[in-house]
Amino acid sequence: MNLDLKHMDKWQMPCTPDVLIVPSRLTSFATSIMENTVFVNPGHVTRGTTGGTYATMEVRPIRRDSLDESGGDDVQLQHGVPERINVEIKKI
Repeated sequence: MNLDLKHMDKWQMPCTPDVLIVPSRLTSFATSIMENTVFVNPGHVTRGTTGGTYATMEVRPIRRDSLDESGGDDVQLQHGVPERINVEIKKI
């Protein structure tokens, strides 16, 4: 599909996502982009009459001592999802 850059302002998100899942026909993968976002392409579960791929994700919780040292409920923390996530691409 052609990409029309005249409408680029309509693609922008109001915030940066922690995990961005975008299935496509390209090779399945998971990678960290822009330092704080994990980009996942799980592929498609079926490819015609054969099995495809899917992704499983496990996000570990923030360590308790990091929360205790933050100093209260109103403090914004760096949540570091790329360091706490495990993504596996599995074939069917």
